[in-house]
Amino acid sequence: ITVQKSDKLHTFGNIGYVRIGSTTRELQLDEIIEKAAESMLLSFDEAFCIDAKETDLSSKILQSYLEKRKKMRNVPPPKVGIKKIWELVKAVVNGRVTNAGILFFSDHPQQFHPNAELRYIEFASEDMKEIVEERVFSGNIWKISDDVSSFLEKRIARESTIRGFEKIVAPHFPLEALREAVNNALIHRNYFDRGDIRIFLFPDRIEIVNPGSFPPGVTPQMPVHRPRNPLLSQYFYDIGKIEKYGSGLIRMYQLCKEGGYPEPEFVLTGGQTKVIFYFLPIRIREVMKEADEIDKQILSKIYERKSVRSGELLATIPLSKPSLVARLNRLVLKKLITKKGKGRSTVYTITL
Repeated sequence: ITVQKSDKLHTFGNIGYVRIGSTTRELQLDEIIEKAAESMLLSFDEAFCIDAKETDLSSKILQSYLEKRKKMRNVPPPKVGIKKIWELVKAVVNGRVTNAGILFFSDHPQQFHPNAELRYIEFASEDMKEIVEERVFSGNIWKISDDVSSFLEKRIARESTIRGFEKIVAPHFPLEALREAVNNALIHRNYFDRGDIRIFLFPDRIEIVNPGSFPPGVTPQMPVHRPRNPLLSQYFYDIGKIEKYGSGLIRMYQLCKEGGYPEPEFVLTGGQTKVIFYFLPIRIREVMKEADEIDKQILSKIYERKSVRSGELLATIPLSKPSLVARLNRLVLKKLITKKGKGRSTVYTITL
């Protein structure tokens, strides 16, 4: 059997195959399931949770969910018994508990899905040798979302600047955009993958990494509503943690823009999605709020790359060299960037 270069699942004679490098090999059952999930042929949350029973679901969580749904979406609680309600929200289907039911309505879903955790690691430097803080968040995904949100609110450093006679204090990273990214990871990750969700905090950036790439036909630039886990997405929508129709990604971009933060970067590799938020000093962010799009691009590129030459900026910014140099000189005069060297060795850095 020969498989041409492709990301898709190939079968022949009821056997699945995958192309790795220049070789073709058979897929194991768990690999077939994972590939099918990535291709959106299977929804993990709609599948049944092996060994789970209705008694593993929490009526207290269900009550909180119904109250929150009424408050956020004006949906009145159904006037039926709890068994029927479990069926209506599809936590139980045909007498069997779904993975969605366990992940959202159970106090201890990790008993059934150990990978349904979120791991936070904070590094002192880029080399990742010294860990400053490490924490694991577990419980149902509603609880994880709330706990991580509260933790980041306290953990993310803040800085201040003066605007006129007003002191402005803001976090290093856009907290609301981080919440959107965390919630997206919790409901859209590939739970067939044995990995967990990870948050890595570095001095200059924060990364949120989750198993699973974007669904086919969906990109960060074209956020179409194609939820990998439709039930989990519905639950989070019901309680007001997300909006539908791909608005989470759009909201992330908007929140960063409004706060003067650099746009988040999406890196899709090896069956995982990484969202990166870069740190930018607050006085630069205050300028970014008022700057035009070209100056925003210049400042963001210089900060991301630490130092750049004008030729490197010309490769990505639609300006003639004289126009770019004029803008760079103006930013130098405003003491937003620093010019070092002469001639071809000239580089620009953010003024710290």
